[in-house]
Amino acid sequence: QGAGSARNNGLKHAKGEYLYFCDSDDIFEKELLEKLYKKAIETNSDITLCGFNTYNVKEDVLKPSKGFLDNLEKEKIEVFSKEDLTKQIFQTTWPNTFTKIFKRDFVLENNIEFQNLKSCNDIGFVYSLLYKAKRISYVNKNLMTYRYDRIGSITSSRSKYFENIIKAHDFIVEKTSIEKKYQYSFYKIMLDCFRYEYNLCQKEQQKVFRKLIRENIPFKYYFKFLLKIAQLHKQIFSIRNVVENKQKRKVLIILGIKKTIKKYN
Repeated sequence: QGAGSARNNGLKHAKGEYLYFCDSDDIFEKELLEKLYKKAIETNSDITLCGFNTYNVKEDVLKPSKGFLDNLEKEKIEVFSKEDLTKQIFQTTWPNTFTKIFKRDFVLENNIEFQNLKSCNDIGFVYSLLYKAKRISYVNKNLMTYRYDRIGSITSSRSKYFENIIKAHDFIVEKTSIEKKYQYSFYKIMLDCFRYEYNLCQKEQQKVFRKLIRENIPFKYYFKFLLKIAQLHKQIFSIRNVVENKQKRKVLIILGIKKTIKKYN
């Protein structure tokens, strides 16, 4: 049934004050839970975050993941919520569970569970709770390493499940009814998620994907999604010299709509 079902089963039987969900194929620092728990208790946080590294198994390359925590530390923000970062709340963390612990009572009170999906099951869970949290803290240290491009992992075959990112988007909207002032941050991160999944798809899947996105998000964000996809740029806009009725013009074409930008004598 997938990781979402297993995590929900763990959530159902958990008794501790805080919850942590990890994947068996990743690498964790010994002090990860100690540091996150200590910070959560000190700050009475609903969620506590940390940084992470990425390890490309195929290429044997280890890199620190770029995160938002440096900015928070620089601004001396120790504890925050969406009210403090209206335009950036969804940019504070990637939608994974392995870089955060959640207060169990907070999760249960908000009735948020993992979607039973083969991929993207953590996106709805993480971002719904991030939006609802009143107190979020962090440890600005990379405490785990995420491994990817491993043969047999869900990530290596996730193009089969490209529709799941749309289901995750719909889940968040349903659970949170995101206020207008937070929508810029929300759709900015969702467009990044869409683009990631889209780039894993085959050409025929991409056509279906574009249709699903167009049907499920406001048009202005759909247009931004198109602009984010490099291979579509020529389809989205182009500049051409055309001759009509013996008149030469330079024409800008955006999504099939023509606009003359210069006329030649």
